[in-house]
Amino acid sequence: MCLSDATMWGLMTRTDRRIGRALALLAFLALAALGHHTWGTVDAIQRLAVTNAVLTRGSVVTPEYGPVKYGPLQPFLMLPTYALGYGIGELARAPEPGRVGYRVTAFLFTPVLVSLLVYLWYGFARRWGQDRASAAVGAWTLLWCTLVLPYSRLLFSELLSATMLLAGVAYLCVPRDEDRRPVGFFFLALASLNYVVFVPVLLVACAALPLYELGRARPGEARRAIISGAAAILFALVGWGAYNVARYGTPLRFGYAGESFSTPLLEGLYGLLASPGRGLLYYSLPTAAAVVLAVRGVATCRDPAGVRDASALLLFGSYLLLYARWGSFEGGWCWGPRFLIPFIPLVHVALLALLPRLRVAFYSVCAAGLLANAWEYSIEWGPYEKAMFGSGVIDYRRSVFELEYVSALHGFAGSTSIERLLQFAGIAFLSSFLVARVVRRHIAAGESGEATG
Repeated sequence: MCLSDATMWGLMTRTDRRIGRALALLAFLALAALGHHTWGTVDAIQRLAVTNAVLTRGSVVTPEYGPVKYGPLQPFLMLPTYALGYGIGELARAPEPGRVGYRVTAFLFTPVLVSLLVYLWYGFARRWGQDRASAAVGAWTLLWCTLVLPYSRLLFSELLSATMLLAGVAYLCVPRDEDRRPVGFFFLALASLNYVVFVPVLLVACAALPLYELGRARPGEARRAIISGAAAILFALVGWGAYNVARYGTPLRFGYAGESFSTPLLEGLYGLLASPGRGLLYYSLPTAAAVVLAVRGVATCRDPAGVRDASALLLFGSYLLLYARWGSFEGGWCWGPRFLIPFIPLVHVALLALLPRLRVAFYSVCAAGLLANAWEYSIEWGPYEKAMFGSGVIDYRRSVFELEYVSALHGFAGSTSIERLLQFAGIAFLSSFLVARVVRRHIAAGESGEATG
């Protein structure tokens, strides 16, 4: 959908901020009610080990694993929740206060992060001309109908990357020049400190924006962009350098040095997009539809919305090709194509193009995503994967390409799964009902205030 009325763009009022906060709060309460938060993935365990080492030993080198290859951002951001839980464990004289810290972090960190993501996304959609109701629907379907929901109960780092990338793009790629904020560069720098593979995003943004401003004969804004971008690059370099020195004794050694790009491109693309074990088409259909709509938007739009969609597609497509070649493209033991999660919020806004005239199509696609998430919530796919592939006797990649080994088809736990399915349905319905009531009330109050004002 092209937005041809420039007066729609950039509108963020007090009513919008209230709606955004209400959506964020209801998102957190819904995730708390769903429960079943866990830190039991290899990635999360090692990142939490870094958090524990920083708190208890003043070091980023863990006693269990030595230097951990992952970036510094998430381990340091988890310090407040981990310290809270650790302190509670000490006060309660728990035998292992660190495990209390793990539980508190699992319950708070990602749900709070996802709530922030919902708030940011609503504002992003509003600035790009979506009406309040459509922006709220988009934010709520991002939570419930895409891969955001399954990973809101885990401590993988992809949702942190998604939040930082969305914030960076939201502040830099704007429909009106006066809404652009240099702080977007620093959010991209934070994304790179979470995962070094996002350093190119920061560098491209720091080069592209000054060139854009020069092309519009705005040398002052170009200088401002150069200074802000250089500061963000320096921030990322210092952060990585200090972290690498603390881990390895040299600023130039990164933890991913041994990774390989050994997967045939077509095999990786099929695996990430259409395979039964990881295909985006099956695990997050609204995202796949949004990508198609974004391509259409770029081809047909001549206003700033086309630039927005082109930016999202450039990120999605570039990293899709990168991850398709990576030796571990499937992401290990996980649900769906987790390496594509950082780009889901950016492309999701294109899905709203269906709302004005094709509401049935929009809600049908979202219903498919909701059903996939309901199934994930109800089954025990993690224990199945551990039992089947933990010993290494069966190659894990068979769970990606061979239907009989796909974890989504296993792990049904009888009455327990039925109970969890009913719990999911009840929370989804109740939270959506509350969102509709709250948003309508705020919209009515806002329109009344704007009319009298």
